[in-house]
Amino acid sequence: MMNNPLLTIEQFPDYAQIKPEHAKPAIETLCENAKKEIEQLLSTAPATWATYEKIEAIGDKLSKAWSPISHLHSVMNSDDWRAAYADCQPIIAQYSAVMSQHTGLYHFYCQLRDSAEYKQLNSAQQKLINDEIRDFKLSGVNLSEAKKAQYQKLMQSASELYTTFSNNVLDATQAFHLHITDAAELAGIPESALALYRQLAEQNGVEGYWITLDFPSYVPALTYADNRSLREKLYHTTRRLSPPFFRCAKISPLCWVSITTASYHWPTRWPTPPTKSFNFWTIWWKSHALRPSANIHS
Repeated sequence: MMNNPLLTIEQFPDYAQIKPEHAKPAIETLCENAKKEIEQLLSTAPATWATYEKIEAIGDKLSKAWSPISHLHSVMNSDDWRAAYADCQPIIAQYSAVMSQHTGLYHFYCQLRDSAEYKQLNSAQQKLINDEIRDFKLSGVNLSEAKKAQYQKLMQSASELYTTFSNNVLDATQAFHLHITDAAELAGIPESALALYRQLAEQNGVEGYWITLDFPSYVPALTYADNRSLREKLYHTTRRLSPPFFRCAKISPLCWVSITTASYHWPTRWPTPPTKSFNFWTIWWKSHALRPSANIHS
């Protein structure tokens, strides 16, 4: 644990030293430490701007570790990083849900807003305090203990579903490719992009050009290709990724969790009752999400 680079970040992370096995131990340690430090501050420190900054510093330690983990999961997308991210995600979700409904923290911000010092703060500082109070209310700090527990479970479920859904989309993106052997089909595309396509083809053991949906490959073809059918195929591919990866099975629970969560906020946050939103999504789901998609793999 002493050699975990995620626990010693001062300003910028040393990405070369961060490994998947560092992620979960660091997040567990930082979340536990953050809880203890916040509880100690709330029990001993006055409701002042100086205390506010100390609370922010505690959260910043966790952010400095979680941000590189999220980044490496996104850009590396290896099995090890997926597993590490999946291990950390429930810990972060549970921590965030608990802290967003922390009665002691909420009372601290309210006391700071009502203090004499508040009037001496500048408008930006006052807005930060008021936004914290608003966010606590929107996160259900005033709910009953039973509803708080339900809300926390919903938020954790949503976080897990979003992670799975994102992985499915990424799998579908990486599964697609176009193998083109006739250079005439790529007229108009800059030479730098063509060099990338040739390099990708070589890496995949074929001759010609290899186009994927990754940004550096996809955008030049969509922007500069004279071949209208090529542009059309790439565009529609991104709109409707093919089975087996991009299943709609995760969309339905996501919609349900979002609508259920919204019911905790209405009418405080949403002008439209959640039932109307649910009816809208039900109609959209039947008309769009359940339509069979054509197989666009090449």
